[in-house]
Amino acid sequence: MWRLVKWARQRSTTSESTTPPIQLTDQGRQRLSNTHAKKSKALKESFFPQPPNADLSDMVNFQYPNPLASPEITKEEIRRAILKAPPKKAPGTDNIPNHILHKVLL
Repeated sequence: MWRLVKWARQRSTTSESTTPPIQLTDQGRQRLSNTHAKKSKALKESFFPQPPNADLSDMVNFQYPNPLASPEITKEEIRRAILKAPPKKAPGTDNIPNHILHKVLL
């Protein structure tokens, strides 16, 4: 990272498309990245490392609680919710604009 900072301070002496080589230490061994592909991969690995594997050992024989009871949703409640939505807003994940839903209900 410090080499990148040093490069940024002195970039007036280098071309804009030049990024200095990136050196990473991976499991005790040093890697030097010289190509654009290797540099981008090194930066990706550095800033977005792979998350550790989840510990699922406590899930063996887990007993889930009973689901909560919920009241039925009526057609009138759905109708009121649709009409309450602003007609000129962006559509949701179904890609149906609200003004079309309003017209279908009327």
